[in-house]
Amino acid sequence: MTRPRIVIVGAGFGGLFAAQALARVDAEKVDLVVSDIGLPDVDGYDLMQRIRKLPPNRGGATPALALTAYARTEDRTRAFRAGFQAHLAKPVEPSELVATISSFAGLMEASRRARDAEA
Repeated sequence: MTRPRIVIVGAGFGGLFAAQALARVDAEKVDLVVSDIGLPDVDGYDLMQRIRKLPPNRGGATPALALTAYARTEDRTRAFRAGFQAHLAKPVEPSELVATISSFAGLMEASRRARDAEA
């Protein structure tokens, strides 16, 4: 597998805003979306629902991780219902983040194949 292309969505650390992230997922072959829930333009739940509405060849099946301070059970459930495959509460241990991203390898490869097949 080649080096994964990861889109980071959030207000800090140079992350993209939701509108920028949606455009990038739609236009590029992104392998993974890592998104905060509390975003300045729209929340991460809404962003993920918008991504999931895209056809697979335009990024609709891109795996996604919610990395957020919204850590209650209902927040986690809402993240999964919105279309995230994983939810990590901040602060997160770096080793846990690396392990979670690594666990997406199979999903990232399947998403890549879906984009390539329909392109």
